[in-house]
Amino acid sequence: MNAPTAAPPRGYVAVRARHGGAIVKETESRGVAEILERESLYAHAAAHPDSSLYRGRLPAFGIPLPYTSTRVVVRHATHGGMLAWMTGDRFIGVGRAAHELEVAHALREVNVPTPELVGYALYPAGPFFNRIDVVTSEVARARDLASVLAQPPDDPRPALEATARLIAALAKAGAHHADLNLKNVLIVQIPGRVTASVLDVDRVTLGLSRDVALQRNLARLQRSARKWRAAGTVAVSERDLRWLADRSQELAA
Repeated sequence: MNAPTAAPPRGYVAVRARHGGAIVKETESRGVAEILERESLYAHAAAHPDSSLYRGRLPAFGIPLPYTSTRVVVRHATHGGMLAWMTGDRFIGVGRAAHELEVAHALREVNVPTPELVGYALYPAGPFFNRIDVVTSEVARARDLASVLAQPPDDPRPALEATARLIAALAKAGAHHADLNLKNVLIVQIPGRVTASVLDVDRVTLGLSRDVALQRNLARLQRSARKWRAAGTVAVSERDLRWLADRSQELAA
């Protein structure tokens, strides 16, 4: 069995079990270890009777963990891009999971909203290779921005305002998300308040200037919005996108 080799960060522990190894929050280690004695986290989540389905490149599943009942989202990591057909879901070592854990913590430290990364699990897939599941905290009553804009309220501006605040927070943190698309912005709408958080932060690079991060993130998100609009799946206009850019710049100043 391949197991994580790097020392876990503070508050996390290494778990080793029959079906895999994991780096996980200490408070959830007992439940994760129990699952890994029987099966992978993803297989457990996919078959769980109380799961919530989240659609992406692969489905992800929200479930309660044993003992604590903490609700988490389990996703199975896969490669994207031109070589995905060849590399599939196999990664050298820990892939980008350790980076994602580090970045998620760094973003939360500077008040960029992103779900807490609870841990990741590794499963042997040949010499030097692993398959990887990533576990994040589940955000209650949340929908991705694509879903919100697919069935827009009378005024989409509350969701776009929340997104602008997120983009500004990323810019102030010097963080560029190379895959900032409508599915990676999570919107929570409750009476009197709309918030946005960012997902899949393994694609985030830190250390950029505020202006560079702002422009790159805006360009990537606008490109995603136009692609979804061209497919007829979201209702967002060029006027909306200009407003988003102006508001993001104003908040980041």
